[in-house]
Amino acid sequence: MSDAAGRYLAQPTQSFWKSLRYLSDARLTVAALMLAYVPLLGRESVLDQSFDSGLFLQVCAVYFGIAVVCSLIVRLAQRGFHLQLLAQVLVDIVVIGVIIYAAGGARSGLGVLMITPTAGAAILSTPLLSMFIAASASLVLLGESLWRRLTIDADGQAGSDGGLFIAAVISAILFITVIIVNRLARRLADQEILAFRRGQDLRNQLAINELVIAELDQGVVVFNHKGGIKGMNPKARLILGLRRGAPVDAVDKAALATLRALISSEQLVTDLGIGPEGDRKAKIRARVLTGGGADTTAASSPGALVDKVVLLEDLEGVEVRAQQLKLAAMGRLSASIAHEIRNPLGAIRHAGNLLAEQLPEGPLRRMTTIIEDNSLRIDRIVEDVLSIARRSATRESVHLPQFFNAFLPEFVAQVDTSWERIALQLGSSRAMLFDPNQLRQVLVNLLGNAMRYASDTPGAILVCWQDSDDGRAVLRVLDDGPGIAPAARRHLFEPFFTTEARGTGLGLHMAQELCAANGAGLRYESRSGDRYGGGFVIEPEVAPVPPPGVERPGGNHEGKRPPQGIPWQQKQTV
Repeated sequence: MSDAAGRYLAQPTQSFWKSLRYLSDARLTVAALMLAYVPLLGRESVLDQSFDSGLFLQVCAVYFGIAVVCSLIVRLAQRGFHLQLLAQVLVDIVVIGVIIYAAGGARSGLGVLMITPTAGAAILSTPLLSMFIAASASLVLLGESLWRRLTIDADGQAGSDGGLFIAAVISAILFITVIIVNRLARRLADQEILAFRRGQDLRNQLAINELVIAELDQGVVVFNHKGGIKGMNPKARLILGLRRGAPVDAVDKAALATLRALISSEQLVTDLGIGPEGDRKAKIRARVLTGGGADTTAASSPGALVDKVVLLEDLEGVEVRAQQLKLAAMGRLSASIAHEIRNPLGAIRHAGNLLAEQLPEGPLRRMTTIIEDNSLRIDRIVEDVLSIARRSATRESVHLPQFFNAFLPEFVAQVDTSWERIALQLGSSRAMLFDPNQLRQVLVNLLGNAMRYASDTPGAILVCWQDSDDGRAVLRVLDDGPGIAPAARRHLFEPFFTTEARGTGLGLHMAQELCAANGAGLRYESRSGDRYGGGFVIEPEVAPVPPPGVERPGGNHEGKRPPQGIPWQQKQTV
């Protein structure tokens, strides 16, 4: 089977059906003109005595009805394309042949009506089938003329009016028309197929680009040449604070003005803030994309109307990714710290202790003390790093009265401070879900941080456990110190961030990681107009309340006195 035949027998496209509708409309127009042919000219104006007006009008009426039916079928039933085309063209040839016969033969000039079905067949079918249609039309024309020539009219004269010659000329024109039109139609069909494939490839490429742009970590905003937003990806909507389904015109006006000023200037990068007035604004970096090469020369020429693409990058997200990279590097380092540092550190401490035993009191003995103190400091740093790596938690119900009865004496003895400096207020009887050992580590870090900034007055540090307004319970560790500067608050929980010359910057980060491992949150709270300038808030999960009459584990310690010296204030809220 040839390529042309294969294309013809394949499923026709919508353009083929549209062409068939045009052919049906042309048939309807021709039939309507044929019906008006005799009434417009008048019977007396028909000079040919062989013109049978009655037969002509009857056949034209039938042809008009067939044209109406074909036009309806091709619109209502888009199936059987090839069958519809062949049936319509063959009916055209037969009916037009009868019309030519009724009009007095080929010399009436109506033989040119054969061009319409043959040209339509040449456009919509294969070359072989088109030649068959042209040959059929030619046979009808020549047959009609031959029949008229062999038939003697009423005067006894043979048909010597030149009708056979006219039919032969029209037949030749039909074949020439079929050859030319079919070749042009095939070329157009090939171009249509190529355009369709390229259009499909372009649509696929656009779909792929949309998927890729939608998954980018950066926001993409496209501006038209007038400065209006043409489109943006989901990340850009998130960065600009647009809700799902919100129009692009709802972008922050100040940010939109900044972006428009950026794309209209020669500057390529700028930083801007997004957020309501009075709130902390999110920091965003906007960068205008520029292309290079010969393709962008015409686009950048004066007067060219091109779209501008702006990339939006959340600077806070960049900091978070940098922190994650820092944590990943620290995790890889922690595995080797135990072997690479602890073993030689243990040897240094052991040697220092042996040396201290052999030295008398004096400057050299104090040197060994410095070795021991700094060795212990390095060991604490190693332990902090390893504690971050070990984040697994075994949560259980922790009842804070019993917990603080055991924890506070240990902590006070460890830091060598007075009992009066720490105040404890338990305004809730609920238990928290937490790993007790990890809770000790968290409180050691938070209380140790408070000890550095709090005064020496009684109650300078407050540990408060109370119910919150949303039905949960929170544990606060507050101090009367100056509080943390606003510029440093956003970096509080970053690893290795510290404001102390001898600090490691791991205490608060480790506390946050341990809270996260126990399903709790840890944040800093600034308190203005209060004795306590600020502190840290732990928001843990609360253990289920036991049924009435069931004594909780450890008994009810409400009302029991704490160890001597602890200013315990039961059922008091802050």
